[in-house]
Amino acid sequence: MYIRTQQEALDAVAALLALSERREQIIQSTVAIMKCVESEPRHFLADCQALLLEDGLEGLKRKRREIFDQLHEQEVVAVLDPEEDREVETIASALDAVRFAELLLRVFPIFSDRFQPWEIARALLSREASIQEEVLTALRFRNNAATYGAAEARVESILRSCIPEWHRRVPEIRRACVAVLPNPDEAERIFCAVVTSDDSALSLLRKLDRDPMGAVADLRRLHELTSALRRIEEAA
Repeated sequence: MYIRTQQEALDAVAALLALSERREQIIQSTVAIMKCVESEPRHFLADCQALLLEDGLEGLKRKRREIFDQLHEQEVVAVLDPEEDREVETIASALDAVRFAELLLRVFPIFSDRFQPWEIARALLSREASIQEEVLTALRFRNNAATYGAAEARVESILRSCIPEWHRRVPEIRRACVAVLPNPDEAERIFCAVVTSDDSALSLLRKLDRDPMGAVADLRRLHELTSALRRIEEAA
């Protein structure tokens, strides 16, 4: 049976999570992804597999490192210095977390009116294991209103606890990203890379207050690093 809708994708996830062995869950998840006719349920199932069955953010980081090392050996990509390498990985993990945020919004649709993807991403970066557990519970018991509701409430509590103190200044950060990078997609990637990290956000805010040209330079550097990341992804 082919999978065409989000509802059918949710049914498929619930069925595979009922399996007792992780290996069989992964196999059946891969089969379900191959049965998807539309891109939306396919992406949802792929993210469920990555976040819930294959070590989540750490698993993606490990795969990315393997790909990068392989491309370097083949001289397909240039070598980054250690500091740039760390910065690129931080950006990549932030964007992975934003990707997984969309999964949470599918599992808990009510959050769409309460949280931005970057807010969910921040929580995933700091409380991934706790959120994974609640997502699994919600998917397994999505037809049990009490159990699903309790999981939803626990995730909301986690998300609210991860909202930063500088939250009111987020519009300034977004405006700065758009001003420096007029391409909307590029500006959003840089914005997410900044606001998912307290260090990056606070550093940028200080420069916006005291050294605007320094803030512009920092955003342009982040753009260079995200461009390097994209080249790696395209070469893979």
